[in-house]
Amino acid sequence: MKYILLALLFLSIAIGTQAKIRLNLSIIYKKGIDKGLVLVSEYHSVEEVDETEKVRLVMKNGLTMIVFASFVQNSDDYGPSDQIKLGGSIFIRDRKLEDTFFEKEILIHLGEQKVLVYKDDSGQLIELTVAPEVR
Repeated sequence: MKYILLALLFLSIAIGTQAKIRLNLSIIYKKGIDKGLVLVSEYHSVEEVDETEKVRLVMKNGLTMIVFASFVQNSDDYGPSDQIKLGGSIFIRDRKLEDTFFEKEILIHLGEQKVLVYKDDSGQLIELTVAPEVR
């Protein structure tokens, strides 16, 4: 019984010490910027993810963003890296936008804020601000 309790204690410590990434996300979606009339929608969220989770952010105007993040592993460091790799997809009314800022590898340092901008010919502008932290 003593060994079972000891094993459970070590297991709970190992699970509890796994680092999670906290993403401070801000989305600004502008439509009609080519016509002089601008409709602006904003969405702000703080999400915690691990290396296997994807976050789905849905705005009322039909914009959906799926975001995932993982630590960039460095063989010289112990523990979580200070650099995060960000990826994802953007959908407008269930149509995936191609050639957005997610098509390139996005690297962000912890505590740093990065602004990503997508603009197309139809007068849409999507601005994503990301500030990752470790929980």
